[in-house]
Amino acid sequence: MPGLAMKRLPLTTLVFAFALHLAAAAQAPEGGFTLKAPEPRTGSMIRDTIAWSARVPLDKTYEQMTPEQQAAVRSAYQDLPADQEPPYPAEGMAPIVRAVAKLVSRQRFEGEVLMHVRVDATGKAQEFKLIKYPNTEAARAVAAVVLLTPFKPARCGAQPCAMEFPLHLKLRLE
Repeated sequence: MPGLAMKRLPLTTLVFAFALHLAAAAQAPEGGFTLKAPEPRTGSMIRDTIAWSARVPLDKTYEQMTPEQQAAVRSAYQDLPADQEPPYPAEGMAPIVRAVAKLVSRQRFEGEVLMHVRVDATGKAQEFKLIKYPNTEAARAVAAVVLLTPFKPARCGAQPCAMEFPLHLKLRLE
């Protein structure tokens, strides 16, 4: 969209950073939002924390977020007019995070993945631009998950429109 640019996301911030934890001892920082594994590991009754976010709940859609949480999503965009909304995964971040957590667990990926995903006016992820990734296999795996994810399309005034969605994942095994 002309005139609308993504802010450069510093690696030290958690605008859309989701640290994936795959160990029972993993703890989310205080004051953040967590996502638990669907089932406890064999031999345990405690579900592991598989992801956390400092500013945005992972299990909520954009519409279910509070105005403050929506503002956190919007803060990733430079000069986003008040009558526009960014795209967001239609079912929230949880399905993406759960799928990536399985891949991280199987493939033993670690590191940061930062990408911008181009979402069209129908909510379909069309393409992505990789900015940072630990290795090609991790980048391909995360991109495959994201490209299959349905999105709530961006809104430009009253109309759906195409826009980029920034995704910043911190993949970590513990």
